[in-house]
Amino acid sequence: IQTAPAGLVDHAMLRTSCDRISGDQQTLSLRLKGCCAVFALWSVASCTFEEVDHYSAESELSNQRHIIYLHGRIVEDQGLPAISPRFGEYQFHEIVSRLERANFAVHAEIRGADADPLMHATQVASTISRLIDTGVEGSHITIIGASKGAYIASLASHIADRNDLNFVLLAGCSTGVVDSMIEQEIELHGRVLTIRDVLDTQLAGSCQAVVDRSPEVTDFQQLVVNTGLEHGLIFRPEEAWLTPSIRWASTPVSSHP
Repeated sequence: IQTAPAGLVDHAMLRTSCDRISGDQQTLSLRLKGCCAVFALWSVASCTFEEVDHYSAESELSNQRHIIYLHGRIVEDQGLPAISPRFGEYQFHEIVSRLERANFAVHAEIRGADADPLMHATQVASTISRLIDTGVEGSHITIIGASKGAYIASLASHIADRNDLNFVLLAGCSTGVVDSMIEQEIELHGRVLTIRDVLDTQLAGSCQAVVDRSPEVTDFQQLVVNTGLEHGLIFRPEEAWLTPSIRWASTPVSSHP
């Protein structure tokens, strides 16, 4: 694992990524100004992040499956280690290592404080485009987002506008997030799996209302698990979310109903 020091970031690359937003996506950017008000702690733009390189050029062969992993907000707030008094340490590297052991090329970054969701969603969409340009099939790319990362993944789904991608939204879709996504006309695309703990009722919820307004969703499943961990489910490489996520990312599209 190679981790760049915090603060070292290719701002030109990020600016280029943002400049690539189409006219429709520029409209989305304007719409999201209102949406971001719901995420008061998320709305201050920051491009600082530590990039964690978990893949090599060899992993971009077309038969390699890829996961883009987007962590929860506590890592933005604290960096690593990130420790919640209630849920314990956010085990970022352990989660990534577990996904790697399942034979995925893992793309992950440690976002800086108050990271702008649209900026990072655009960056994710650019990563998807780069992988596809190298010959990776869209169905071999899965975006896994946890909590705030799930919201970023949802925006990336809207921006990428491809129905051959896989998404796993962990502990996302709280009532406020869903209402804002509907108001801002955010649509999901491709195959979408949502996972949340049954006790996580404040920060997570059902994405059904968004999916109902997303005609390009090709497969949708919701999984509610009973671990007793509440929002702490996403803090560790728990099999309750890892096993179904890996299965979702590994299963050929044709084998799903």
